[in-house]
Amino acid sequence: MRFFKRNYGYCYCCDSETLFVSDNEWLRDHYKCVKCESIPRKRHLMYVIERFCPSWKELIIHESSPCHRGASLKMKNQCKNYISSQYFPFSSEKYVNGWLNINLESQKFEDDKFDLVVTQDVFEHLPHPDLALNEICRTLKKGGYFISTIPLVNKFKSTERWAILEGDQVVFLKEPDYHGNPIGDKSPVFWHYGYDIQSLFNAWSKQAFDILIINNHDDEYGLDAEFLEVLVCRKK
Repeated sequence: MRFFKRNYGYCYCCDSETLFVSDNEWLRDHYKCVKCESIPRKRHLMYVIERFCPSWKELIIHESSPCHRGASLKMKNQCKNYISSQYFPFSSEKYVNGWLNINLESQKFEDDKFDLVVTQDVFEHLPHPDLALNEICRTLKKGGYFISTIPLVNKFKSTERWAILEGDQVVFLKEPDYHGNPIGDKSPVFWHYGYDIQSLFNAWSKQAFDILIINNHDDEYGLDAEFLEVLVCRKK
């Protein structure tokens, strides 16, 4: 087997010395911890949470659209006030398949509830990310954090709207683009973001957040991949 990358280090998702291995040049999905199978963006997310919210185990956390490994599993297992949700658009039930059914763009949580809100590769799939950002701001306590991974595929180019929603139908403005979904079918991509996302978030939230884009590449922690950026937004 040909290894594109192989090195020892420390995994922030399973809190252990480990081996990171990729047999594929696309590190974002294949550069895994051999112990917990976390991938780089999940490790980077947890790395950033540990630094900006070191007491996260005692906080009230909402994660939208979690998966079953990596940072999501660690927060679920170690934070007593961790709440997770998925969105099932064609159901009005509060719970679907055991999941709390929450539309990130129109939430049912009360104001000022959470210390930390987390999303992983979600915002590119939202038809109305401005609504979601304002809902996240509403549900966060003052000084609370929204920390998210968002693939900034356009880099220094301007953000592009890739699709729109007309009724219940997704209409692509460019070549159809889909990503995997932790609960089933692939999800359409509505946005290709660039580094101007910081300005977009400022405009959408009406300057309600202090916003940083964090990017680290460090083999010691298995942090090496494409589109590794983590957005850190602190409610003013």
